[in-house]
Amino acid sequence: SLCAATLSHLNTLLERAERIRTQQRKDKDKLYALHAPEAECIGKGKARKPYEFGVKASIALTHKSGLMVGARTFPGNPYDGHILAAQLEQTGILLEDVGRIPKQVVVDAGYTSRENVLALDQCGVAMFGRSIETDGRVHQRFARCGVTNAFLPEAFRFDATGNTFTCPEGKLLKPQRAEERSGRTMIRYRASITDCKACSQRENCCSGNTRYGRSIVLTKEHPVVTAFKATTASAWPTLATVAPPSRTSTKA
Repeated sequence: SLCAATLSHLNTLLERAERIRTQQRKDKDKLYALHAPEAECIGKGKARKPYEFGVKASIALTHKSGLMVGARTFPGNPYDGHILAAQLEQTGILLEDVGRIPKQVVVDAGYTSRENVLALDQCGVAMFGRSIETDGRVHQRFARCGVTNAFLPEAFRFDATGNTFTCPEGKLLKPQRAEERSGRTMIRYRASITDCKACSQRENCCSGNTRYGRSIVLTKEHPVVTAFKATTASAWPTLATVAPPSRTSTKA
């Protein structure tokens, strides 16, 4: 006769098999592997391989020698930028016996957020990675709204004395409100709706906005974030040739 443990394991496999048989294409929390129920479908956004199956893993290597000093899995497919602190915590624990702590971290674009730059600075750790600029996405958003290149934010002139912007058609945009976010202050400047409705270039600037005048946002970065951008612009190309961008590299 089968022992209780064997029967329990068999029942578990039968339950998983039935779950795989009955689950539908659009069901949530689907089971993808009979012997690895923790496996998830992870969208990679690549034409060659749009999806992969498994669990997100983070590996920490020493920068020069490539020695593994940390490895963790993160079920639930969390955003890369949210797992850096946990990975460094594990690395710090594993290095305690040799009396070393990470002083520099080389990461790929998924980890380079303002939150991580500030958090690592508080711990005395310098971070190097790709730029956190979002100009490309901003331009794409403007293009979807019908804004032509002549009316992108860089075409607006800022007057520090009057704290105003002037659009390419000579209309003023005045400050409306400031919003504090992690690592930056964002100040929105807006033109008068009267000026925009009367403007001959409205179709090229803000045709989809019928309630408000055209606005742009001025971002004031935290000094630590500004320093990170300046440093990584010159250091990242060299570092990237040593540290594979798919992993987290540490320097103790």
